[in-house]
Amino acid sequence: MEAIYMSSTNTEERDSPRALLTTGDGTETRVPRKLPKIILLIVCAVIFGGVVAVFGSSASQNWGLPPTPTSPPTPTKPPTQTTPPKPTKPPTPTTPPKPTKPPPPTTPPTPSKPPTPTTPPTPTKPPTPTTPPTPASIILSSMDKTQDPCHNFFEYACGGWNNRQVIPNDKLKVTRFTELDDDLQEKLKELIGRDPQPSEPESFSKVRTFYSACLDLDTINGLGARPLTDTLQSLGGWPVLGSNPGGSWSQISYNFERLWATLSSQYNIDVVILTEVRINLENTGRYILQIDFPEFTVPLQFRADRQKRLASLIPESFSKDFGRHLLLLDELEEKRAAYLQYMVDIAVALGGDQSEASRDMNDVLEFEKRLARDAVAAISDVFDLPDTLTLRNLQTTYNEVNWASLYRYLLPSSVQPSVSDSESIVVISPSYLRSVARLLRWSRHRVVANYMIWRLVSKMVPYLGEEYVVIHQKYLKAIRGISAAEDRWKLCTEQVNTVLPFATGRMYVDEYFATDTKTKTEEMVGQLRRALRAMFGSVRWLSYSDRAKARQKLDAMGVSVGYPDWLKVNATLDAKSVDLVVTSNSYFTNVVNYGRRVAQTQLRRLRLPVDKSLWDDSGPAVINAYYSPFDNGIVIPAGILQPPFYHADMPWYSNFGGMGVVLGHEITHGFDNKGRLFDQHGNIENWWSYTSIYGFTRAAECLVNQYSGFVMPENGKRVDGQLTEAENIADNGGLREAYKAYKTNTPSVQRQLPGLKDLTNDQLFFLSYSQVWCSVMTREGADLMVKYGKHSPGRFRVIGPLQNNENFQRAFGCQSGNYMYKSQYSRCKVWY
Repeated sequence: MEAIYMSSTNTEERDSPRALLTTGDGTETRVPRKLPKIILLIVCAVIFGGVVAVFGSSASQNWGLPPTPTSPPTPTKPPTQTTPPKPTKPPTPTTPPKPTKPPPPTTPPTPSKPPTPTTPPTPTKPPTPTTPPTPASIILSSMDKTQDPCHNFFEYACGGWNNRQVIPNDKLKVTRFTELDDDLQEKLKELIGRDPQPSEPESFSKVRTFYSACLDLDTINGLGARPLTDTLQSLGGWPVLGSNPGGSWSQISYNFERLWATLSSQYNIDVVILTEVRINLENTGRYILQIDFPEFTVPLQFRADRQKRLASLIPESFSKDFGRHLLLLDELEEKRAAYLQYMVDIAVALGGDQSEASRDMNDVLEFEKRLARDAVAAISDVFDLPDTLTLRNLQTTYNEVNWASLYRYLLPSSVQPSVSDSESIVVISPSYLRSVARLLRWSRHRVVANYMIWRLVSKMVPYLGEEYVVIHQKYLKAIRGISAAEDRWKLCTEQVNTVLPFATGRMYVDEYFATDTKTKTEEMVGQLRRALRAMFGSVRWLSYSDRAKARQKLDAMGVSVGYPDWLKVNATLDAKSVDLVVTSNSYFTNVVNYGRRVAQTQLRRLRLPVDKSLWDDSGPAVINAYYSPFDNGIVIPAGILQPPFYHADMPWYSNFGGMGVVLGHEITHGFDNKGRLFDQHGNIENWWSYTSIYGFTRAAECLVNQYSGFVMPENGKRVDGQLTEAENIADNGGLREAYKAYKTNTPSVQRQLPGLKDLTNDQLFFLSYSQVWCSVMTREGADLMVKYGKHSPGRFRVIGPLQNNENFQRAFGCQSGNYMYKSQYSRCKVWY
């Protein structure tokens, strides 16, 4: 799903001809070549999609690998452009135009310097407030009225809030979202700590048990590494450990397919290739087997099963690109050395010999570098399109793997009928699979086994005793610049909210979510739909027939606000976690059980119809919002329906500026550069005419160029307008929809707030929108966001849409020559 904020650790792949759709969990959805209506879509993606190309030094040749292939070429930096071209009426095209050059970097004039991320001083205890701050006082205190709103509206709206922030050592940034999330974790901590009630759901007991086991450091430290070494022993041992506990690996008994299948199905670990069950793009009501790129370097902890591809409103810190870049880019050599040292340190801590661990883990690193280099080459190959093969053809084409044996080990016995030679399997990248097959043929079994087990070890280290957590924290400091561990209680609330999202969500909803909030938000959704429906009629590039189809998709779009209806039914809620075993005496076991449940749930779906309900794996207690292209629906969890987004006592200009834009953002995702590829039923279909595609591309190209000119003050680097294109379309469209709905559906005279009487309703609408994106970040955080984030930084989620909005410029009297002003010929508008 498309979502307004990404709070986990994995964002989308860059657009590429073969990766037309990328999703919130960082996985890619590519379109199989056998789709009858997809040829034009793929051609357009080839022309307009960005291509990822990275390079690195050659792999070592002395450990049994085939010769290193030529690295992909280094991407060239786009030339600059002085000003965006004045739009002209396009002639009847024969082929879409090539993207224009991005404008020169534009930096807001003299922004206030963000807080230096040093060790925060010990705060003095503030006096106990007599009354909580009011919404009006929060707005006022966030502003910096010394700034000219037409000069830099981000500083005007957020300067006060930004200047008060101190970035903790366990974070790379502080935003309004992280502020709300901290408050959410405090609330969950208090709710979990309450005494059990006779009428509560049974799943509440699992929440408390998991949370307590996570906090029980005495038991965790007492067990040390034994839970992990016992696991390694059951898998046949980790070669690098020799004869120590968890070692005793034997090449004679080593079975590659069985180990691969066990890691995937029992521990939710992907290794050289990601084998999974995914929605069939030829028939989105059914599932299909799929082979895709794996993650690289250290796997994500607590990766939920994102069947619906949640893509979110808030940005993640990392993407799949990061692992590949860490392994290949010369500029990340220090981080790569830290990764190798982490592997060696963990192997030695588990009992391995220092010199043998150094040798073995260096071989593992070189093996993984080869995998990453092959993945980059495949992503850069515009002719490497997905293919659908039968199991028989898969075995014939890639015979280095016994595929029948692999799937026999992998799939649960409940999948009936079992997989046969005629089973269809989507290969996302034939080029990558060929390269992996060749690599496996030439690599020594010990190297492959060490790598596969390392994938499990690296995921499970954070759930061991203190000795291993310290090593892990040292690695995080070197890789991410995070010098302190998160408070243990907060880590545990976050984890239990991932493992049992609906049980914790029920706790939250019962205590904090008002029924009238759900009703009023649903009314806003209806008003925003009508606004966008009217906007379709004014979009000149959209053909008449495509307008009708766009309105059909909009009318069919589902919406769920707050929580699923069944959440209040104890029996239904408990059934959601009935297969999850939670024990009080082993935190490690609880994590393993969760991973197994995620993997097994996904694999069991192969013969089942796709569940089209919007709530599949994300609970109500989250600060986020989502759009699902497969369901054509939006989800607004209860957690985000609070200030600064929504407040029952605030006038509508404030609620439309905050929550209204969030809703509009998600609705617009149905019609961005990815959402437009799905029809009203969630099926992938090229339902636009060539004329509409051409016009959309020109309009979106303007945004790409505009955002590519923005420069981060923290590090002097440009925003990637191509990578952030979908989110920028949603931000700009959502703001216009919310303003139109606000002006159409609310009275012109509304209650004024104390201290804000000098601002008009329209000015407060745009101020409420902007204060959602108040944020500060470290240089490291800025580096990661610019390079890997599919959302623009908060500063430019304010500046970009407002520069393009004539209503904002009218409200604040911005004129030619002001930084926040653009003429009608230079404003970028996709949906208006």
